[in-house]
Amino acid sequence: MSSPDVEVVASHDPAWDGLLEAVADDVYHRAGYHRFAEETEHAKAFLAVIRESRGRRGLLWPYLLRPTADIPELADAGSSDVDSVYGYPGPLAWGCRPDEPFIQEAVRALVGVWRSQGAVSAFTRFHPVLGNVLFGANLPAPGPAGSDAIVLIGETVAIDLRLDDATAVAGYSKTLRQEIASARRAGITTRLDEDWSTLDTFGDLYRETMIRAGATITYFFSNDDLRRLKVALGAELHLFVAEMDGRIASACLFTEHRSIVQAHLVGSNDEFRAWSPFKLLLDDVRGWSRRRGNEVLHLGGGRGGRDDSLLAFKRRFSPRRHRFSIGRWVLDPAAYTRLTSEHSTRIKAAGRVITDPTYFPAYRSSLHAPELAFRVVSSADQEALVQVFAEIDDTFFSPHPFTAEEARRLANYSGRDLYALLADGRGPVAYGMLRGWAQGYTTPSLGVAVRTSAQGRGFGREMMTCLHAEARRRGADYVRLRVHRDNVAARRLYESLGYVYSGEDRGELVMFLDIRAQRSPTALT
Repeated sequence: MSSPDVEVVASHDPAWDGLLEAVADDVYHRAGYHRFAEETEHAKAFLAVIRESRGRRGLLWPYLLRPTADIPELADAGSSDVDSVYGYPGPLAWGCRPDEPFIQEAVRALVGVWRSQGAVSAFTRFHPVLGNVLFGANLPAPGPAGSDAIVLIGETVAIDLRLDDATAVAGYSKTLRQEIASARRAGITTRLDEDWSTLDTFGDLYRETMIRAGATITYFFSNDDLRRLKVALGAELHLFVAEMDGRIASACLFTEHRSIVQAHLVGSNDEFRAWSPFKLLLDDVRGWSRRRGNEVLHLGGGRGGRDDSLLAFKRRFSPRRHRFSIGRWVLDPAAYTRLTSEHSTRIKAAGRVITDPTYFPAYRSSLHAPELAFRVVSSADQEALVQVFAEIDDTFFSPHPFTAEEARRLANYSGRDLYALLADGRGPVAYGMLRGWAQGYTTPSLGVAVRTSAQGRGFGREMMTCLHAEARRRGADYVRLRVHRDNVAARRLYESLGYVYSGEDRGELVMFLDIRAQRSPTALT
C-alpha cells in the first residue's frame, strides 16, 4: 500500500466544510465551531486530512493545537498538545471501515502530523451518536502511565425522532409525563426566539445556573461568547425559551446539523422549579425537531460523563443510550515525563498542590479548575479575608482599608450590606460587596477585586454574576458602581456585562446595570 496523502487545513480555509460533505458529521466538526473555539480557548484549529491518492477513502480529524507555554509553570516550554473542542467531535472517515489497513496507515500519518507540530500529547472526545471511537482505536501511541488510550466514560441519552409523537411520549417515565402536563396547565409556554432578543437574558441565566451547579470555569461563556457562537453556527443554532407570566423560566441553545439536534447550553430559573419548565421545553423541542425531519435529539450525559442526577434526569426522556468515550495519547513519552516533572516541581515550589492527579495531560492539571463556590462572608471567614486582602491591588479599588483589622470587622458584620467571597478548590480567589442598603439606598453599589495570583481566569466576571443574583434576590432593580477612567480592563468587563455610563462621582465614572429582567436562577432542573 502506498503512503496516503496528508493535508492540514486551517479553520478559515473554505475547503474545511467542503471536505466534510463526504462524511456523516455533526456541528462539532464544522469550521465555524472551530473558529469559535479558537477565539474562546486561545488555540489554533486544524483539520487533518489523510486520504488515498485517488480520494476513494480517507480519514478526517479536527483538533485544536494548544501551546504548552500557556501553562504558567511551563511558560518557557516550546511544545504543544492536541485537544478537542467542547462537545462531541472526534475522527470521521469515508469509503472504509475502522478495521481496514488503510485506517492503520492513516492514523500513523496523523501521529506524524501532530509530532511535526510539536505535540507532546493528544486528547479527544468521541461522538456517542456517530460512534466514531473505533477510528481512533489503532492510533499508534500509548495512553498515560501505561493505561488504556481509549476510555469509556459513561453513557448519553438520545430521543429517536423517527418515532411518532405518541410513541416517543410513551417512552417518557410516567412521572415525567405528569410533570409536563402540569407545566402546561400552569400556563408555561415555549417558543423559538427567532430574533434572538432574549440572548443576553439567557446568558445571565446560563452562567448563574453554572455557578449554582458548581460547574468548573471551563463551562462559563460570556454574552459576547454566545453572540460569537451565534455568528459561527448561523442557522444551525437555535434559542428556545420557556416563559410564564411574561418571564423566562428556562432557556436552552440547541444545535441542528444533518438530522442531529443537540441540547448545547441550558439555564433555568429556580423560581419556576415547581413547574419543571425545562422538561416541557425539551418535549416541545422534540416535536419541533421531528417536524423538521431530524432523526435524533441528543440530550448528552451526566456532568463530566458521570452517572449522576443530571444523567438520571435525561434517562427519564428515552430508553435510547449511547456510549461516550474519550481518547488520550502520549505522543512524545520523554517530553511528557519531563514536562510533568517540571510542572509538578514548580507547583510545589509555589506552595500549591495538584488539584486533580488523574487529569490528562498531567502537566496541565493546574488548569483543571476546581469547582467555584460563592458565599456571603461569615465569622468563619476572617482568615480567608486576610489572605485575599493581602493580594488586592488597591491602585483603582480602595473602598476600605485592606487590613487584618478590617477583615475582622467584616467577618463579624451583621448589617444589611453584603460582603462575599468566591473560592475555588484551593481557597478564596475574589472578594465582592454590595453596599448602600445600610444607608437606606435602594440601589446597592457593587465592588469586586480578584487576588493578584488568580487574575486572568474569569473570576471577576463570575463574582459579579453572583453579586447580580444576590441583588436581585434582595429585591434590587439596579446596581451601580464607580470605576476609574484609566482602569480600562475593568471598564471593558463592565461594558461587556451591560453596564451603562451615568455621569461622574468623586472623580470616577458611574455605571449602572438594570437587573430587573431575571430573578435568582439556580441549578439545572
